[in-house]
Amino acid sequence: MNWIAVSKIAFGVCALLACSASALAGVVVVSQAPGSTYQTIQAGIDAASDGDTVVIRAGEYASAHLDNRSLTLVGEGTVRIKAYPNLVGFRVTNLVDPGPSSPPRHVILKNLEFGGVFLSPVSWDALSITNCSAPVLIDSCRVNVTAGEFNSGGHGIVVVNSSNVAVSNCTVSGAAAYPIGIHVGNASAAYSALLLTSSSVQCYGTTLHGGRGRDGIAFAPPTSPIQSTPGGTALELNGGSCLLSACELVGGDGGNGHSVVGGYCQGAKVGGSAVALLSGAPTLRHAGSTFVAGVTGAPSGSANCPTPANAPLMLINSGTVIALPNTPGVLTGPQLLHEGDSSSLSVSAGVGDSALLFTATAPAPSFVLQPFYAGAFALGANLQFLPLGVIPMGGSATLPFTVPILPPSLVSAKLVLQAATCTGSGSCSLTGPSALIVLDSSL
Repeated sequence: MNWIAVSKIAFGVCALLACSASALAGVVVVSQAPGSTYQTIQAGIDAASDGDTVVIRAGEYASAHLDNRSLTLVGEGTVRIKAYPNLVGFRVTNLVDPGPSSPPRHVILKNLEFGGVFLSPVSWDALSITNCSAPVLIDSCRVNVTAGEFNSGGHGIVVVNSSNVAVSNCTVSGAAAYPIGIHVGNASAAYSALLLTSSSVQCYGTTLHGGRGRDGIAFAPPTSPIQSTPGGTALELNGGSCLLSACELVGGDGGNGHSVVGGYCQGAKVGGSAVALLSGAPTLRHAGSTFVAGVTGAPSGSANCPTPANAPLMLINSGTVIALPNTPGVLTGPQLLHEGDSSSLSVSAGVGDSALLFTATAPAPSFVLQPFYAGAFALGANLQFLPLGVIPMGGSATLPFTVPILPPSLVSAKLVLQAATCTGSGSCSLTGPSALIVLDSSL
């Protein structure tokens, strides 16, 4: 194995953690256990100061709102944040970086599950980011992946007028249209996994899946039919730009058709495209990503309701799609650690590729696309790098380390990590960013 100086690298990561400026920030713990000081996420957010880490213990919670707050929210165990019963999804709004003279501001959401809700005839999206110019990192999260009326609804992630959003190592789904037996007669739509409007977003190692359309059911008049609906798009862009690196995009399947005696029918509906560039001349760049259109629903069996053609893989009404030649690597890190824990990082790329690990105490004020790399630099304050050597046989290299004991005055430490991998020909790619969060053993 030509994987150099593992102990030296591990020591470097640990030293950076121990001296991290963000370690001076506090920790607020949200728990549903009896006697806990903060039993809702909103209460924890309201109690925290800018720069703090809000640790959310396992459980189901109502949604919350981060308005111009610079915080890290991390789940410990399985944490599900639901739009029901508040009837509003989790929101991040108006996050502005005041400039170089002030501490960097950012939001990190890590190891959380977000769910929207559908109550006829309205859906609420699971997670939205609006009017944010400072960086927002969504890391190792699941969005709208638990089926059910009160667990998923609307789009998975909606980003509006925001310039520095990264989605890394996540699974995101649009809500499926609801079938008969739940909302009779309502033409419930299937939704996109990721909807962007006038925003800049980078996706790394993430799966986006459009919601499934609803099956139609035909009845002889005067009974009204149950309408079939199309599948949802995995990614929808209206202006702005998006980078896809090592992602998988799948459109939702269309609803099935149905017919009854007399030729009365509901036609099958088309599946969703993997990508739709609809308006505002957006730009999509992609490297090492796969695209699959949703399948058209089964035919109705009646000539009165013909089956539509399959959806295009990419629906381009406006804008540009650019395929990058690089094959990106993938960085995988741990969820939440305590001092003294043993853990590891891994970098997956082509055998023989060289790798660098970048570390910083905060995301960059602006994620910067680099022509030399397939990807965007996402790291900012106190940026350092550690050479990792050559990717060994098997295509994945592991960096083990033990979290150091934090100084007595520190209760948490945080690093944002990103790796670069380069082939022998000099073609380089950046992995997605990953947050490494460490807590005092007493928490």
